[in-house]
Amino acid sequence: TVLRTLAFVSALLGATAAPALAQGSGATVISLNGDIWDGNGGPFLTGNVYHIFTGGGACCGRVPPGQTLTIQPGAIVKIDFSLNVQGTLIANGATFTSWLDDAQGGDSNGDGSMTLPQPGDWDSLQFTSTSMGSVLNNCLVRYGGSTEPMVWCRGADVAIASCDIFD
Repeated sequence: TVLRTLAFVSALLGATAAPALAQGSGATVISLNGDIWDGNGGPFLTGNVYHIFTGGGACCGRVPPGQTLTIQPGAIVKIDFSLNVQGTLIANGATFTSWLDDAQGGDSNGDGSMTLPQPGDWDSLQFTSTSMGSVLNNCLVRYGGSTEPMVWCRGADVAIASCDIFD
C-alpha cells in the first residue's frame, strides 16, 4: 500500500511515478520523469533506486526554478537521458549512473546480464543559470556524457566536493 500511495500522490502532484522492485536487489525502484522536487517525487531516500526516464511527454527529469530536490546518502539515481536542475539539488553521498548499471542498486531493468553499462549511456546532470546553491558532495557519477559533459554547469552556482566522476 505504501508504493500505491506513493504512485497516487506523485500522480496528483504532477510527477510520473511507477514504483517497482529491482530484480534481485531488494531495493525499491521508483520511476519518475518531468518536474521532480521535495514534495513531488522527492526527496530521494536512502536505500531506494530512482529511475529518471524519458517518455510520457517529458524528455527527462527537471528540478524547476524555485524548488529543491534533496537526495539522501545511499540513494541511487539511474538516468536514461538527463536531470536538468533549474532549481536546487542537494546530494550528499548519492550515486548517479546508467539504468543499465547492475553494480549499483541491482538489476533494476530486470534483464539479467543482457546489457552492460557503458560510457555515454545517459547525457548529463545539467545545472542552468537559475540553479542556485546546488551541492554535490561525496557523490558517484558514472556512465554519462553521451553528448554533453556528465556534470554540466551552465552559469550555475554549484558546489562540487569529493565526487568521483568517471566511466
